[in-house]
Amino acid sequence: QCCTDPRETTLLQHLCSKGEHGKQLWAGFVETQGLCVAELLALFPSCTPRLHQLLSCLTPLPPRYYSIASSPLVCPDRMTIAFSMVRYCCQPPSSPATDNASPPPPPARAIERSG
Repeated sequence: QCCTDPRETTLLQHLCSKGEHGKQLWAGFVETQGLCVAELLALFPSCTPRLHQLLSCLTPLPPRYYSIASSPLVCPDRMTIAFSMVRYCCQPPSSPATDNASPPPPPARAIERSG
């Protein structure tokens, strides 16, 4: 229980129930408005979950392998992509006298593509 207001507790229990009625409530209230967790908490001010409870509701973010580093407002026919190359060495460490480590990875680069 995270809510101090019994009415909010009851409403949230109905909204989050796994039955058909709960699914319809969720679709009609949350999904149609595109509400996020922060907006739901603002709508139910007596609901104050602990941080670990909030984190358990979130889906992990996928890795981001590149970024768009340009704006179509500045140059609509050109896109710049920024990325970094990472090399991993999984060999056991060697002694400093015989260290044949790989060279460091190259710096991040941007690739421009005209379209």
